[in-house]
Amino acid sequence: MNLKDLQGKIDKLFTAKKYAEIITLLSDGVLKEFNVADLYAQKARAYFRIEMNHECEKNIQEAIKLDPENSIANSYYGHIFSEKGDKEKAINYYQIALKGNPKNVNAVNGIGNVYLSKKDFLKAKDYYEKAIELDPRYEYSYNGLGIVYYNLKQNDLALKFYDKALSFDKDFSSPYYNRALLYQRDNDKRKAKENFEKYLDLKKGETDFFVKYAKSRVVELRKLIVNEDYSLISDLVEKIKAKLSFTDESLTHYTSLSVSNELIFHDSPFRISEGSFLNDTSEGREFFNFLNIDTYNKSNKNLAEVFSKKPFIGSFVSNNKYDDLTLWRMYGKEQKEEAGGCAITIDIKVFLDNVNQDFFLDDDSNGATSQIEELKFYRVVYKRSDDDSFLIPNSSQEEQDELNELLIDLKGKVAKFKARKRKNNCDMINLIDLLNSIAYLFKSDEYQYENEVRLVLNGNGFEKTIEPDFLRPKVFIKLVPLKKSIKRVTLGPKVNRADEWASVFNYCFEKIELAPEILISKLPLNNYTAITRWLFFF
Repeated sequence: MNLKDLQGKIDKLFTAKKYAEIITLLSDGVLKEFNVADLYAQKARAYFRIEMNHECEKNIQEAIKLDPENSIANSYYGHIFSEKGDKEKAINYYQIALKGNPKNVNAVNGIGNVYLSKKDFLKAKDYYEKAIELDPRYEYSYNGLGIVYYNLKQNDLALKFYDKALSFDKDFSSPYYNRALLYQRDNDKRKAKENFEKYLDLKKGETDFFVKYAKSRVVELRKLIVNEDYSLISDLVEKIKAKLSFTDESLTHYTSLSVSNELIFHDSPFRISEGSFLNDTSEGREFFNFLNIDTYNKSNKNLAEVFSKKPFIGSFVSNNKYDDLTLWRMYGKEQKEEAGGCAITIDIKVFLDNVNQDFFLDDDSNGATSQIEELKFYRVVYKRSDDDSFLIPNSSQEEQDELNELLIDLKGKVAKFKARKRKNNCDMINLIDLLNSIAYLFKSDEYQYENEVRLVLNGNGFEKTIEPDFLRPKVFIKLVPLKKSIKRVTLGPKVNRADEWASVFNYCFEKIELAPEILISKLPLNNYTAITRWLFFF
């Protein structure tokens, strides 16, 4: 077989998506016989399509040895660095690819993906349109344009481009996922479910974040479709979440000095734990008491309690509480030493972008979606002790009235759901699971001084770490390291050798060219009497 015939066979196999056959065809013997950069690059391309990036990179390097400006190899090197999160290197390799072949649509599309992941939607749009000019049938760029318009809240245009992508390749999985998100936004539950199911059909055997998320959504959408009362309650839950959304630029997390050491020096990912592991056993009760829901059978205390899943929670406070005596006593501990810990203030946008980037799905370097839908921070609200209403700290009376109207409406719909004659234990478990998604945003007013903010995730799609220790079992999700999002580190007023710790923190950040503010609290802790109560924060 000559080189031309071999390349023709490779092209046919790519069209048929028979990537394993391409890898077998391009054996080491064949590659050495022809010793052509394009063949190594094609093998790299096949490995990339089946997500074997290590083998992909090895073949890219062989191709570049033979031809440093090989367009195919450099474009896939761009994909590799894009997936690693090194966007500047990715763009550099895409540009080398375009120098080798200015009509390399894969490289142009790749640059669009980089700008998409940076949320620079207008630049992403420009590159996707350039890619389509080069190849009007390039489905990946139509999908990319759909994502751009989805993020710009232009739903009709988003749907148009997802449909266009599928018109060229009906087995392209990403547009089905994206259409499902779009139909979810439009509250078209049946179409959302159909598109998630089609996506899952095309992704059989895979277990990435988006597959897990799609499976969880299909289960939930089935409940919403068959049970109108449940669906109405779900709609109210979403409205309450929207009302409590936290929109400030930064917030603060109190923790121990030893945990800060892990987060900053060892770049350990930030953890959020399942609600069962919060140290305050009263968590969630204010909300369920308000709704007149017993989460266990009080009429017969000997009956076994049915477990219901709880969300995963990360606890923070508003930025103006970064140096607060009460919070130092309660949360800024080092072992049992009050105020011996740290308060870490983070930039919310940088943190969320880092999490989204870590879970950004590349499908030939074109992500299924540019954001994780449920990743949001929420304000905690507090139940007034003198009546049945709730207070949102630092908010207008109008905003509080709107929240309380939603809660009264929710209470009525929950009562109607409970009064249904045709319901079973499974229905109530489903209801409690749904309500748990906001239950941990409600506390009694004795804690309103904290101005607490919470990251609440249902955990769908995220890998759970399980530590079955007999003394203290744990279940948690590892997100991303905090270091790059840190704006300020405040050392507690009782940190030993605080000046030395401040110096160590400073040079740790300096090594990666960051310069967050570093403070040493001088609050008069010894003259202060505070409530001593322990809550789980990390």
